Amino acid sequence: MKLTIRNLGRLTSATIDLDAEFTVFTGRNNTSKTYVAHVIYGFYRFAREYISQFIRADLQQGLRFPRWEYDLGPTIEKLDDLTNGIASHLQSRLPSIFATSPEFFAHTEIHLTCDDADRHRIKQRVLDYSGNLFYSLGESDTWESSKRSESSTVVFQRISASIVEPRSAREATPEYIDQAQLLFSIGITEVIAYAVVPRSHLPFVLSTERSAIQLFFRELFANRSAMVDAVLEEPKPDAVSQLQAKARLYPLVIRDGLRVAVQTQPTARRAQQQTEFAPLAEKLERLIGGEVRVAASNELTFVPTGSDLALDLQLASSSVKSLAALVYFLRTQARAGGLLLIDEPELNLHPDNQRRLTRILAELVRQGVSVLITTHSDYVLREL
Repeated sequence: MKLTIRNLGRLTSATIDLDAEFTVFTGRNNTSKTYVAHVIYGFYRFAREYISQFIRADLQQGLRFPRWEYDLGPTIEKLDDLTNGIASHLQSRLPSIFATSPEFFAHTEIHLTCDDADRHRIKQRVLDYSGNLFYSLGESDTWESSKRSESSTVVFQRISASIVEPRSAREATPEYIDQAQLLFSIGITEVIAYAVVPRSHLPFVLSTERSAIQLFFRELFANRSAMVDAVLEEPKPDAVSQLQAKARLYPLVIRDGLRVAVQTQPTARRAQQQTEFAPLAEKLERLIGGEVRVAASNELTFVPTGSDLALDLQLASSSVKSLAALVYFLRTQARAGGLLLIDEPELNLHPDNQRRLTRILAELVRQGVSVLITTHSDYVLREL
């Protein structure tokens, strides 16, 4: 699948292959490399949002109690409508992605295109995934899916529920039907999102502001909380608009970086929480000369090699501040099929460490995580 962006900042036109495993943007300053990277991140963050709307609007077929069936074939045939809708939705989200006024994007265009090979892959992913979906909503509401052989019809069946199951369709209340249809649409959205935008559930971004986020996230997050409190204490007719205007002072990548900074989890059960990419996290820790830990306060700390003293990141070196969140990602969140975006991975790194980090990123790609970077470093490019 190709994403085409026109008239964004100083960029006239760019087309990106979204199926590429390793994408590198390089070039002179002020050529909109970071803009394009932010749009791609926004694509993966907001594609699922539109797909959910598309599926709910499309759920007009009769649903049977207690098996809820949906033929994915017609949806696959409407792939152009779906991709065009995702592109339009992404374009409408640009002011939020960049935290600026819509006028900045008056001439910007975004398009998604699929060729025959893309269509074949998407259809195959739909058929493969639709028969293997199992998901829960809450602790006691569990559904599983199956696929009719030789067809594109997916069947969902509720195998445990938090409410009393009706014994027949006649006894099913409108509230039950509404809830079941909502859950059903969530499941179908999962199938379509996986097939059309397979990395949409796992994007992780490290912006050029990542060091500042680690230093100032307490103040930044406190300010945002204070804004919410002010609106709640003295609600006004335009309170939501005021809150939206104030809360979007920072681009999406910074807002998401703040969420990561405040939502890290303590590693009391460190071994149980590690992902299959934990060995790469350990390589990265050897590069920065110590261990990244999560304190009881849910904040990242750094323990230098040969020491037992956990330092706040404000006391650590600039390279540690720059890479601590990447260590956390590799150890606790990275999954095969996911996507990692890093703006200027070479920030604050000695040339030797730039090369070592590049090798770690290449290993990450070989193990199934797609990577996109922007860089000015000749060391990074030569190592690749």
